[in-house]
Amino acid sequence: MTVKVRYDNSGLSKEQKEVIQELIRFIQKDEPLTQDFQIVFLGERVGYMTTGSRTDKHVLKILSQGRMLIDVLRTLIHEWTHEYQYQKFNDQFKKDIGGKSENYANIKSGILLKKFQKEFPQFLGLIYQ
Repeated sequence: MTVKVRYDNSGLSKEQKEVIQELIRFIQKDEPLTQDFQIVFLGERVGYMTTGSRTDKHVLKILSQGRMLIDVLRTLIHEWTHEYQYQKFNDQFKKDIGGKSENYANIKSGILLKKFQKEFPQFLGLIYQ
């Protein structure tokens, strides 16, 4: 499995990108994906996305410009979890506010973000910028 990461006017510093790369390795251990996919960090919203979205072509779009890194990381984990649901369980994610898929992604993103912070305390200064 290959993860391609692209930064399109993302507003992210080199150091923040390093935190993101470490988080990607961390998430892969907990929610391993088998199909190749791409993550794009964007400077502005595209289409109907709010802070993140997942496409049927295995592309995660994450709004990063003007947001605290901790919020960007949580959105990344949330959208990764939807990709995991799709690849692992063939879960056809629908905009199900309050539904099982969405609730699971919300819960999982909170849990993994706290675990990541505990395992990598050296990033705390960057995460809260």
